Amino acid sequence: MLIKFGSIVTEASGKLGGHLIQHSKGGNQLRTNTITRTKPSANQYLIRSINPVLQAGWRALTTAQQKIWNDWPISHGIMNAHGDKKPLSGHSLWMKLQFILYFYGIYTIFDPFTALAAQKFPWLFDGNTFAFYDYLDTSTIVKDSLYHISKWSDKLNSGHDLLQPLSAKQPLLTPDGVLLDGIDDFMQTATFPLIEPVMIYFVGRQITWSDQRLIFDGFNDYSGILYQRGYGGGSPLIDAYNRNFVVNIPGADNEFILNTFAIIKLLFNSNASTLQVNNLTTYTGGGHSVMNGFTLGINGALTQPPCHIETKGIVIRTIKDSTAFVSSIYNSLFDYYSL
Repeated sequence: MLIKFGSIVTEASGKLGGHLIQHSKGGNQLRTNTITRTKPSANQYLIRSINPVLQAGWRALTTAQQKIWNDWPISHGIMNAHGDKKPLSGHSLWMKLQFILYFYGIYTIFDPFTALAAQKFPWLFDGNTFAFYDYLDTSTIVKDSLYHISKWSDKLNSGHDLLQPLSAKQPLLTPDGVLLDGIDDFMQTATFPLIEPVMIYFVGRQITWSDQRLIFDGFNDYSGILYQRGYGGGSPLIDAYNRNFVVNIPGADNEFILNTFAIIKLLFNSNASTLQVNNLTTYTGGGHSVMNGFTLGINGALTQPPCHIETKGIVIRTIKDSTAFVSSIYNSLFDYYSL
């Protein structure tokens, strides 16, 4: 509602006597105020308790930082929910994003670019994500004029980058993902500490199936692998191995069929290791894993024939994710890659 004070015209909402002035997508509304007779919920109590903290965080920003937040909604078309569709204020954007991140245990991200990324992938900034390789983020990919990839960087700029300096063995960036030809393409990180529990989310598909071809491994040979294994039951079966056979997933059950993108959720955690395709059956098994890096498309020692696969993204986490976190990560990847 617009209110005029002399020569000043301002917008207002809130309680006025026994009435409530509020904004809606259809415009301003004036209605009788309803007295709330129930106790606030636990979430309402939480929001009210952290509101002063977030407000203080806004006030603690420098003038330059506040200007970045104020300019961001204008330059990126982030509008309010009102019928007038005006750009959201920097303060409102700050409060909105920080509230969301607070519930994931992420406190005070000072720039809107990172905060918006954290809103889409809150698990990316909780301290447990070791790497996230994302083919849609072309700023993380170094390629030549023919789209052959020599470097695929982690979105967190951790330095845990997948590399392939030899042009003949470089995978291809396609509209659907990063394609490994099954002949000689592979990528590998440098060695670094990566010890169980390790949770890997692999978004990809099998183009062809050949027994004993590795989809991925650690830097150490056969230290944490997902691979194509017939098991005497034909193709396209997959298996996981971490110094002991974990499980076998039959493709006949339509779990990881050829040329169909899926999200593989693989946990290496000694005798509590698990493997699941999408939200289908969870298979369990045991073994011990010291990956110490990551190899895509071949075994860590680079001695086996490469695998013919295509991947959209790979998330590596150094934690046994809770059921709620697994669901959150799965859903965000499913939506992000339009599966």
